[in-house]
Amino acid sequence: MRTDQVLALIGGILGVAIVPVVLASAISSTEADVDSVAGVAMVGSAHIVSIVIFALASISAIIVAFTVKTPRITGYVLIGLASTMIVISNVTGAVSWVLLLVGGIIAVKYGDRK
Repeated sequence: MRTDQVLALIGGILGVAIVPVVLASAISSTEADVDSVAGVAMVGSAHIVSIVIFALASISAIIVAFTVKTPRITGYVLIGLASTMIVISNVTGAVSWVLLLVGGIIAVKYGDRK
C-alpha cells in the first residue's frame, strides 16, 4: 500500500468512528443553551447535516484512495475532501482532515514516481 492510501484509511476510519460521536454530543450540549424551540431545531438539524456530510466524506476518501489508480487524481480528491471536512468540522475533526490533507499532498507530489 502507498503512503497516501494508509493515511486516507486511518483518516477515514477516524472520521467515521470518532467525529460523528463528538458532533452528536455537541447537539445535546447546545440544546440547553438555546432558549427557543425553533433555535433548538435549527442547531440540531445543522449538526445532523454536518455529521452526515463528514461521515460520507470519510467513507468516500477511503473508497477513492483504493479505487482510483492515478495517484495524482487521488491526491486532488483527498485534498478536496479534506478542505470540505475543514469547513464542516473546524477543530473537531482535525486529526481526520489533517491525515487526509497530508495524504493528498503526498499523492500529488510523489504519486508518479516509481
